[in-house]
Amino acid sequence: MSKFVDYPSKIVQLCKESGKTVRAPEIKMHFSGQPGGKADGFRAYRDELLIREPEIREEFKGGVLVATPKTSVIQTGCHEEFQDRNKLSNFLEKGPTDAEIMNTYLKAHFSKSQKREFLKVLSHHVRPIIPRSSSISEDSERANFAGIFSSVFLPNQSDSIGTRLAQLEYGVKLIYASSALSVARAYRKAAGMVTQDLMAVMVQNVAGRKWRSPDGIDLYYPELSYAAFSFNDYAPRGHKSIDGVMRAAFGLGEGVVGGLQKTAVRVNLGKPRPLVGMSDTKSILRASPEYFFALELSDAPLLPDREDFFIKRLKLDKSAEFSLLKFHTSTYYPENDRIYAGYSRFDGSSVYSFPLVFDPAETPVVPAMRYFNGMLTDLFGMHVDHEGAIDSVEMGGKKYWIFYPLQARAQVRVKGARQEKLPAVSEESIIFQASNAMGRGDYDVDIVVHVPYGAFSAKNATFIGNEIREINQKLEEAGKKYVFFTPGRFGNMEPEHYCGLPGTIDTISSAQAVFEYIPKEWGFDGSQGSHMFEALSSLGIALAEHGDDDGIAHRVAKHASSVENGKYAKIYSFTQPLKMLLDKQDGLLLFKPQK
Repeated sequence: MSKFVDYPSKIVQLCKESGKTVRAPEIKMHFSGQPGGKADGFRAYRDELLIREPEIREEFKGGVLVATPKTSVIQTGCHEEFQDRNKLSNFLEKGPTDAEIMNTYLKAHFSKSQKREFLKVLSHHVRPIIPRSSSISEDSERANFAGIFSSVFLPNQSDSIGTRLAQLEYGVKLIYASSALSVARAYRKAAGMVTQDLMAVMVQNVAGRKWRSPDGIDLYYPELSYAAFSFNDYAPRGHKSIDGVMRAAFGLGEGVVGGLQKTAVRVNLGKPRPLVGMSDTKSILRASPEYFFALELSDAPLLPDREDFFIKRLKLDKSAEFSLLKFHTSTYYPENDRIYAGYSRFDGSSVYSFPLVFDPAETPVVPAMRYFNGMLTDLFGMHVDHEGAIDSVEMGGKKYWIFYPLQARAQVRVKGARQEKLPAVSEESIIFQASNAMGRGDYDVDIVVHVPYGAFSAKNATFIGNEIREINQKLEEAGKKYVFFTPGRFGNMEPEHYCGLPGTIDTISSAQAVFEYIPKEWGFDGSQGSHMFEALSSLGIALAEHGDDDGIAHRVAKHASSVENGKYAKIYSFTQPLKMLLDKQDGLLLFKPQK
């Protein structure tokens, strides 16, 4: 097959020829049924961009270009036929394990007519692709299913159409299987949804372009990936929540939505200072990314058995394209302990602190995010989050910034029964309090599960996560809820790079709250912007950060009627339930009520 061209440069050229700043190819529909929630949200986003094209052109003087990816939708009829043909509904009724589900789905077969339709999909996509879940319930105002289902990057570069077809089939099977796994079942149960819904699949071109790493590996990635929010739940002093926030990373967006360590930055979209946690030399050195993610462009006949099968985690200073990276680089001079924006070829060491790209005086990235936040808030009639990617191109003496919108959805925030004002209680009765908390307003708490900071290390994170899963299962079977104090970001799933405990929604399905302890010396912020954050907030599971792990342990133990010691975790029980309240200003108070 013919190899793809430099797509960002092609976009600039086509936009210059047409005089338009928005390019939005028609969405191709395949099979019968429905396109699913994610596809509906993407289509609404695409159509609104086309309507607003003259406004975008005027607002950014032609310096911001928007290109929605070429998209095909495999509608729900394909999933329904696949289920029936392979008798998967009967299989699922037997209560198989996740491993059995995955094995059975990957061994199942599509019909000849389905394969022919998949070939039509592939005829439309010659660049790398990403099949993405789009279930009937996904990205709804009730439950967004963020990160619950799979998305599978595929190189789509083999000269053999048989290999490309087999890879697409496996990608679709992985997405179908993800709708039946325990994490999806736990999320549905927590959201009050009983049955498995039908799944559509969006097949989209991957944003970015092809680069060759210094060690000779062909990679594909955009300059930046982002997840942006029109409402900043953790707005720092000097910023307004309605200004919004984004998480951004060089390369593909795994580090953005996965909340992974040393891969992404958080950017306040208001004023004054955009980058969070990077205000002085020490914090910049501590928080600056060191890694990025890229799609390996293998043409080997390899079939993915997990969603990140073709994704590589790489060091920025070893494998990233320098012509892009230098714009994101500062220089550190150890002799005077200072960091200066810009790359120095001669002295100092490089620090990837994004000194220019998020400066509104230098680029339109932050103003464009503000614009898209406002546009989508108007479109959805409520606060939104949206994901996408960005490339830059210099042509004819002008720099263009290309935005690739990938999806948009309503922000699901469960805030029922919030108090007008938190009650005044004695200092003696307070166990935990926080500002900028997520969650419903009123909880009765019988059990607190606490993993002390001293018990945590990257080496034993998996073992602690497994213990929490076992504790959760026992409590769920007993019909009991609990509050969970955890070190680091909960839900980090990358081996050897843990910045918190690994786990999914079914790990903590009986939790009422997750409180993350993130020491300043760790150099990163909490979970906002990650898929786990969205899943927790959409289910009304309270979420907040704290900075006093020893104090928490002391106060919990002081009021508990009993304590059970696990290998890593401590389980505290209370004869008289604790009370946890949230107010309309996002304050949270966990305390022992007076009798």
